[in-house]
Amino acid sequence: SGSTIAVLPKPSNKYNQKMPQNHSCSTCKGRSCSLCTLSCRLLESSLIVCSGLNGCGQRVRKNASYYISADASRIYCQKCYPNLGAILPFTRGSDEEEVMNGSSTMKKRTKVKVLYKRDLLKRSNTEEIVEKWVECSVCVQPMHEICALYNRNLYKKKDQRGSEVELCKFICPSCTCSISPKTIDVGEGHANRYVAHSLPKCSLGNFVEGKIRSRMMDFMSKADAEQFTVRVTSNLDTKFSVPDEVKRHFILPSRVDGSISAQFPKIVPYTSKTMLLFQTIDGVDVCLFCMFVQEFDSLTHGKRVYIAYLDSADHFRPRHVRTHCYQEMLISYLAYAKTKGFTHAHIWSCPPIRGNSFVFWCHPAQQRTPTKDMLIKWYHNIINRAIKLGIVEDVKSLYEECFEDAMENIDGDILTTCPPLFDGDHWIDEAVRLNQAAIARLLKASKANGSGEKFLVDGRTYVQSDANIPSDSILRLPPTIQCADLLHDIIMPHPLAFAFRRPVNAAALNLKDYHNIIAKPIDLGTIHAYCTMGHYSVLDEMLEDVDLCFRNAVRYNPPNNVVHQAAVKLRDFFCSEMGKLMQQWGFASGHESDDYGRVYMRLDSFSSCLKERISTK
Repeated sequence: SGSTIAVLPKPSNKYNQKMPQNHSCSTCKGRSCSLCTLSCRLLESSLIVCSGLNGCGQRVRKNASYYISADASRIYCQKCYPNLGAILPFTRGSDEEEVMNGSSTMKKRTKVKVLYKRDLLKRSNTEEIVEKWVECSVCVQPMHEICALYNRNLYKKKDQRGSEVELCKFICPSCTCSISPKTIDVGEGHANRYVAHSLPKCSLGNFVEGKIRSRMMDFMSKADAEQFTVRVTSNLDTKFSVPDEVKRHFILPSRVDGSISAQFPKIVPYTSKTMLLFQTIDGVDVCLFCMFVQEFDSLTHGKRVYIAYLDSADHFRPRHVRTHCYQEMLISYLAYAKTKGFTHAHIWSCPPIRGNSFVFWCHPAQQRTPTKDMLIKWYHNIINRAIKLGIVEDVKSLYEECFEDAMENIDGDILTTCPPLFDGDHWIDEAVRLNQAAIARLLKASKANGSGEKFLVDGRTYVQSDANIPSDSILRLPPTIQCADLLHDIIMPHPLAFAFRRPVNAAALNLKDYHNIIAKPIDLGTIHAYCTMGHYSVLDEMLEDVDLCFRNAVRYNPPNNVVHQAAVKLRDFFCSEMGKLMQQWGFASGHESDDYGRVYMRLDSFSSCLKERISTK
């Protein structure tokens, strides 16, 4: 090939103690690599990520125990395992449903495989994988594939039968430097090497690459600066769904054109881009830095970019220049985005946990993980340089831009304006987590006898079941709180509600087919918690869940079963009590009016002006 390839340095003494020279196994067969002089070279351990509750997503560390399902679809770390229920959480598919009169809808039925905690297998992350071997076609010396920079895709391919077919002969680095390739028949495929320059070019990659090379000429020669290559390896139009928790607790700002946004979009489209930075080191292109960005063009928040992920591998040469290079790549992208009409850029200063990786599978052992303060300082240096260059005009935190003004009206009845929506943004995940945690605490607290939820009326604190609440103040409570009172004080204490107050524990009751038949389990206790937390947007959503709770009981239990009969009678009782409440709201009859289902159920609504607050959803 004519390229100069450096021989890898000898591993540390610590590594040699782990794999002694006299080591022999079925892989190395007692051989030693002619480049690094070792027998077996261990690979980085496999990436095992926990799929626990609340989006744990933590990597299972080396030699740590974990729990895995038989089909390997679920993995739980030691921290998440004790908090699991008897039935593992799963994503429910669509399923046909039955209404109270016994007729069925035309929805598609999908069987759901139920996983139980007792079926999880305990394993330990102690698997060791060694590097593969290759022999030079000239000197016939064995060596590790990584030591020789051997890429199996360049030299072999699989035929239709699945067998490997040799495309060309492999020549080790030592023979490449000492023998002219012209004297050796290596085959046609040897010239098809993977290099960064062979990747497709685009205007963004050319712009950032030019800026980086210009910046690097301040620290090195022009020839060395031209060893850097930038390529956009992914440019994808995609979308993500807005979580229901965000829709319920925030309102959209006015659109860019001045009109009012009626409701949240079901999906948010954006363009995802991936940029890679390469440096040619000893004739080999090494990927040093990676940046994932998202570009949004929203009617409510305008044109914004989100720097989703940054990651690097500590192979840059010379090391003292790497910070300037990486920062210049980010600044160059901001400059390019500004020319395309983007007005705002967002980034989180969130360092990874030691052992976790954002993009690259693993990092060099000597690479340090930055602390929070170090990372914030790193970003501040980028912002200061961008301001000097005229790229950035103003800097604000998310709190200053979106929440500072809202805190002044924290005791009012106005919902907070929603911040910009980005896929995987930290504040969205945190809002979902806090909402789920609050509901879990509410359900746990409601198990205590005599417990009631506290709320504020005319500056005084009352308990939900308090008989001393002023009658003229009750009607000024939000409809969602009044519905929660109805469930808590009237429906759930009813003798027929014995089977509907808590979620069905299919494992304890030995109902093996329950989750195959019931696609969406729901109970009155959960509905009560949803009402208290402002989960529902309109009354129809709450009534649909209540109806689904009874339909599930009718569907699973035969007509002569006591739970089936209780579901039919309790549903009629609920409709009767709900009709009385709607009459207090000003509706002549809940069953005769088409507007009652669109009653606004947010926590900022009050029934004293209920008919004027009917949702237009």
